[in-house]
Amino acid sequence: MDHNKLYLEGFLYSIERILDIKFEDEFDRKRYEEIYNYLDLKPNFQSPFSSEYTYKLIELKNYEHLKPIRGQFQIDKNYIQEYKNQINIYLKENNLNKKLKRIYYFTYYKFFSIFDYMKIFGAISNSFLSLNDKAILLEGDINGIQKFIYNITNVEGFVKRLRGRSFFLSILPEIISKSILNSINYPIFNTIYVGGGKFQLLFNIKFLDKVIAKLNEINKIILEDFSGLIGLTFAYVEIKLDDFKNYKQKSMELFQKLEREKYRKFYKILNNVSLKIKSNDICPSCRIETKYYDDEFCNWCKRFEELGEKLLKGSFLVFSNNRGIGLENVGYIDILENYPIDEDFYILNILSEALIDHGFKFINFVQEIKSFSELVEDEGYKKLAYLKIDVNKLGFKFSQVDSFFEVSRLSRFIDLFFSMYLKFIFEKYKDYIYVVYSGGDDLFLVGRWDKIIELAIEINKEFKQWTKNDLSISASINLFDYNYPFKFAAEITSKNLDIAKEEGKEVFILNKFISFEELENVYNDVKEKAEEYKNKISRSLIYRVYIMLKRKYLFFPMFYYQIHRNISDSSIREDFKSKIINKENMEIKKSSEIFLELLLMKTREVKQ
Repeated sequence: MDHNKLYLEGFLYSIERILDIKFEDEFDRKRYEEIYNYLDLKPNFQSPFSSEYTYKLIELKNYEHLKPIRGQFQIDKNYIQEYKNQINIYLKENNLNKKLKRIYYFTYYKFFSIFDYMKIFGAISNSFLSLNDKAILLEGDINGIQKFIYNITNVEGFVKRLRGRSFFLSILPEIISKSILNSINYPIFNTIYVGGGKFQLLFNIKFLDKVIAKLNEINKIILEDFSGLIGLTFAYVEIKLDDFKNYKQKSMELFQKLEREKYRKFYKILNNVSLKIKSNDICPSCRIETKYYDDEFCNWCKRFEELGEKLLKGSFLVFSNNRGIGLENVGYIDILENYPIDEDFYILNILSEALIDHGFKFINFVQEIKSFSELVEDEGYKKLAYLKIDVNKLGFKFSQVDSFFEVSRLSRFIDLFFSMYLKFIFEKYKDYIYVVYSGGDDLFLVGRWDKIIELAIEINKEFKQWTKNDLSISASINLFDYNYPFKFAAEITSKNLDIAKEEGKEVFILNKFISFEELENVYNDVKEKAEEYKNKISRSLIYRVYIMLKRKYLFFPMFYYQIHRNISDSSIREDFKSKIINKENMEIKKSSEIFLELLLMKTREVKQ
């Protein structure tokens, strides 16, 4: 039985039903009608975040097209007819795999907001051979990704290695998904979700033993290659067609099983593992892998550096069995500058109808690589800011969604924000930031301290608009010298983000919690007053006031004495006082310390 053919036919049938059209291709529509009607599929054209908003029927060309509009879904018959005509042309292709890939990505391009209904119905169509059949919903989770990315020293060239290892780890779930589905002759489109180090697959129950054997083989390879720093855990549930109507129960069952597996990764394969030691010489970059005496770095660090270099120039992501960087007997990737011939590849970060036959993929924004010292060279206060952002209470949001189709749709829209939408925002800051990763439901950036603050404020505004205030984010902003060990800076930033989320706070900055609104107000004040106070308030006075704030009971007499003695302009004096003391209750403002510290940073001059 050809599962690629079954997927394509189910995919086409769902499009016909949803858009009320019929393609020229002839296939057994009755089989798919039976499943469609049994599921009582009712596509939702509204935003997954607010029923008051919907999406224009428009091509996925730029980030403006991703924004929902208030009102109901409007069908454009001419638009749908043009789409239908192009699909009929694609259906004349003799190669089934090429035909499926073209139709799949062209549909995503044309109908991105409702694409999940078509995608998942195709996966259901080739996983259930009858109404009474059973399938497997499997979820895999690559543990330790963030710690693995952070585990790198500031040895010369480390920024390229960091980019390479971050990108490879972001693609690894897809490499694994492809390998598993290829082993049972399923199309890659049976990957229900991939991102944030996780993947979900749907396939017929008869392939379960073969898939488990393949997963254990992959996990053994990962353990031997990465010395246990990362590992693959997985869990699965049996699923019937009825379960798609009441998905919450199965979702919770799968979640609980996967959580248990995380505490015993590798236990199924430990007896068959062979960890090979090449030499006693430790790689100076990752400080984990061994290397040969004559080599500068271990094999993995060298490959990551090569990949980081290729990402600057290449536009094509190639999947193969043996070229580029990857895992033996699992899969490899490579980045090419020139159009590949007869290879499985994606076009990176380019949305054009003429170039989507092979598929497209959005990746972290890639700019010319600067050293961390170069990022801060034009700023007087030469500190780097490390920024981590994560979505709050996303698990609770998912628990409120009962439809399997809507869970997939919600996951994709969250990932679209971090992997595609923010790419256009990052473009404005490209000379000042470095994107470690951005995808799934979180991001990690490093950059010049002032630009990182501005960017964090903008990301929060965009996310609110994206989700129509249905979800929120928390951020951790931490300042370090540009040569401070990356590993430790990343770990501290992550720890402070965890604290902020546990405390229900929005932003951690300068060892304090603050809301995004307060941060924006304070930072705008700092930018304005840095120029206004120039030559009127000395930096030494600002610093003295900052120190005084820590002496609570003595603050007021000391403060008034200092400002009257050192600020001659009465209007400037009163303005400065208003930034420190609340006029209404004569208490010290909660934001005063952050204001003063940022003002000191902003007024430091660049040394020539």
